[in-house]
Amino acid sequence: KLPLEVRDSDGGIVAYIDALGDDEEEPWVSVKCVSQKAVKVMEEHLKSLFLIVQVSHIQRKVKFSTKGYQLTATTGGDALRTFFELKQAGTNKVVAKASCAYQNEATGFAGPTLEHIETAKEFQHQGLGTSLLDSIMEFYRGMFVRILSTQKDVRMYATAVSSSGAFEWFQERGFRDDYGTGEELSISLNEETAASEAPYIIRQCMGSTHEGTRCTVTSENTSFEADPLCFGVSKFCLKCRDKRSEA
Repeated sequence: KLPLEVRDSDGGIVAYIDALGDDEEEPWVSVKCVSQKAVKVMEEHLKSLFLIVQVSHIQRKVKFSTKGYQLTATTGGDALRTFFELKQAGTNKVVAKASCAYQNEATGFAGPTLEHIETAKEFQHQGLGTSLLDSIMEFYRGMFVRILSTQKDVRMYATAVSSSGAFEWFQERGFRDDYGTGEELSISLNEETAASEAPYIIRQCMGSTHEGTRCTVTSENTSFEADPLCFGVSKFCLKCRDKRSEA
């Protein structure tokens, strides 16, 4: 019965186990280990029962598409969360940030849950928020790759969405409204599933051609360049996004 403590032969605690979410069909559990040695022991005991994802309590650099910025992810805390901070390269100025839990308290489902995301006012309308969200999703695709490779779905949630503007922002990036309230949204970390579920919105690339006219690629295009538009993860096609990164 959960929660429980795991002890070694000397009676010392090596891990804490608790339920994560309340999905009875596919239960998730959280195993908090007190050492790297305990991590190896617990993985060996649980690998035949569960698909295991390791969430390391460290700070690490995260790939970010726009040059001139550095993104870090710091994971830790008793109530496990990952905090993302985007800074201008070579400075301590935070221009955007986000925080993710690993359980949606509003719905009871386990999975990466975006509780907060914001961009500093002077850096808004430059695509940094979208790029941050894109990087966060890629971060979790890497973390949950072992589960995704089995064809099981892992969803990322946006919880307590508080305004119609925020709702539309997430919807334009492929999130679906799970309950019709506009407050609890989610997207599959499997890109094919996400594309099939995304609200049907025709998106035109926001980039410009060499002649100064607006790029004509839309989400209805069948070329691979339109993939970010189709998946709702960017306002730019691949060609224009790469061009922006090189600038």
